[in-house]
Amino acid sequence: ASELLRECEIGVGSWDTPHPNAALMAACPKLRLWEHAAGSVKHMFGPHLEGRTLTIASCAPAIAENVAETALGELIVGLRQLIPDAAANRKGIVKTKPAHLLALSEAVIGVVSASDVGRRVIRMLKPFNPRLLLYDPTLKEADAQALGAELCRDLRSFCSRCDAVTLHAPSIPATAKMIGAAELQAMPDHAVFV
Repeated sequence: ASELLRECEIGVGSWDTPHPNAALMAACPKLRLWEHAAGSVKHMFGPHLEGRTLTIASCAPAIAENVAETALGELIVGLRQLIPDAAANRKGIVKTKPAHLLALSEAVIGVVSASDVGRRVIRMLKPFNPRLLLYDPTLKEADAQALGAELCRDLRSFCSRCDAVTLHAPSIPATAKMIGAAELQAMPDHAVFV
């Protein structure tokens, strides 16, 4: 990457590609803009940028909308039991609905994290009027209420109350393995996890 970008003023990267670090900055003195065609750019900042004028931009907002739409689709597919229902119908005429089939309006949906994506998922779910629970230890009660969600402080208890849980916490050391065996076991057997 250093060789390729040596004379460039603009660099573009994505997940698992080189990004502004000490070696790249030393080898590419003309670099003025780095566009990260992915999410967070927090890992790109540090002492290697001291004395340099480098704008670092991210496509995170555009990606957040797509991720939220995908999560909404997966919630619908999971709660409506579309995959097991389709599999059963391929085997013959099915006269009963799948067990635990729920419309969004009948479901308790838990959103983990009021991140940009989490907030968009909540916004997209609102017209369907599900009961929305929110787990985010950094959020205030009033902020959760403004989003139209009930704030929960205990993750395991939160999981036990949900028909579906959708996880949108940032990938940082503090959130590593936040959903583990105990949280998955706390979910009802019919629960959907996105």
